[in-house]
Amino acid sequence: MALRTVRSGSYSTELDAARSKNDDLRLEIAYLHKKMVEKCGLVLQNEWQTHLLSRRLWWTLTQSTGSVHLMVTG
Repeated sequence: MALRTVRSGSYSTELDAARSKNDDLRLEIAYLHKKMVEKCGLVLQNEWQTHLLSRRLWWTLTQSTGSVHLMVTG
Protein backbone atom coordinates (compact mmCIF):
# COMPACT_ATOMS: atom_id res chain seq x y z
CA MET A 1 0.00 0.00 0.00
CA ALA A 2 1.58 3.27 -1.09
CA LEU A 3 1.71 6.14 1.40
CA ARG A 4 2.94 9.68 0.95
CA THR A 5 3.23 12.56 3.36
CA VAL A 6 1.32 15.76 2.81
CA ARG A 7 3.51 18.57 1.56
CA SER A 8 4.46 21.38 3.87
CA GLY A 9 2.77 24.75 3.69
CA SER A 10 -0.08 26.67 5.20
CA TYR A 11 -3.48 25.07 5.22
CA SER A 12 -5.03 28.09 3.49
CA THR A 13 -2.59 27.64 0.59
CA GLU A 14 -3.42 23.93 0.50
CA LEU A 15 -7.15 24.65 0.45
CA ASP A 16 -6.77 27.20 -2.36
CA ALA A 17 -4.62 24.85 -4.43
CA ALA A 18 -7.03 21.96 -3.93
CA ARG A 19 -10.01 24.08 -4.93
CA SER A 20 -8.29 25.40 -8.05
CA LYS A 21 -7.45 21.86 -9.17
CA ASN A 22 -10.79 20.42 -8.07
CA ASP A 23 -8.82 17.80 -6.14
CA ASP A 24 -11.18 16.25 -3.57
CA LEU A 25 -8.56 14.15 -1.77
CA ARG A 26 -6.17 17.04 -1.43
CA LEU A 27 -9.01 19.29 -0.27
CA GLU A 28 -9.97 16.76 2.40
CA ILE A 29 -6.39 16.58 3.66
CA ALA A 30 -6.10 20.36 3.75
CA TYR A 31 -9.38 20.58 5.65
CA LEU A 32 -8.17 18.03 8.22
CA HIS A 33 -4.90 19.97 8.54
CA LYS A 34 -6.94 23.14 9.23
CA LYS A 35 -9.02 21.33 11.87
CA MET A 36 -5.90 20.00 13.62
CA VAL A 37 -4.46 23.51 13.77
CA GLU A 38 -7.72 24.85 15.22
CA LYS A 39 -8.24 22.07 17.77
CA CYS A 40 -4.65 21.70 18.95
CA GLY A 41 -3.61 25.33 18.68
CA LEU A 42 -0.62 24.37 16.55
CA VAL A 43 1.25 27.16 14.84
CA LEU A 44 2.94 25.53 11.88
CA GLN A 45 6.12 27.17 10.63
CA ASN A 46 7.57 26.67 7.14
CA GLU A 47 9.63 23.80 8.49
CA TRP A 48 6.67 22.22 10.30
CA GLN A 49 6.92 18.97 8.38
CA THR A 50 10.56 18.45 9.31
CA HIS A 51 10.24 18.81 13.07
CA LEU A 52 6.78 17.28 13.41
CA LEU A 53 7.75 14.19 11.45
CA SER A 54 10.50 13.63 13.98
CA ARG A 55 8.25 14.39 16.96
CA ARG A 56 4.50 13.99 17.26
CA LEU A 57 2.38 13.86 14.15
CA TRP A 58 2.29 13.41 10.43
CA TRP A 59 -0.33 13.15 7.74
CA THR A 60 -0.52 10.32 5.27
CA LEU A 61 -2.69 9.69 2.28
CA THR A 62 -3.43 6.08 1.43
CA GLN A 63 -3.36 6.44 -2.32
CA SER A 64 -4.70 3.01 -3.15
CA THR A 65 -7.95 3.50 -1.23
CA GLY A 66 -8.16 7.28 -1.18
CA SER A 67 -8.70 7.31 2.57
CA VAL A 68 -7.13 9.98 4.73
CA HIS A 69 -5.43 9.24 8.05
CA LEU A 70 -4.15 11.50 10.79
CA MET A 71 -1.45 9.74 12.75
CA VAL A 72 -0.35 11.01 16.18
CA THR A 73 2.48 9.41 18.10
CA GLY A 74 3.22 9.72 21.79
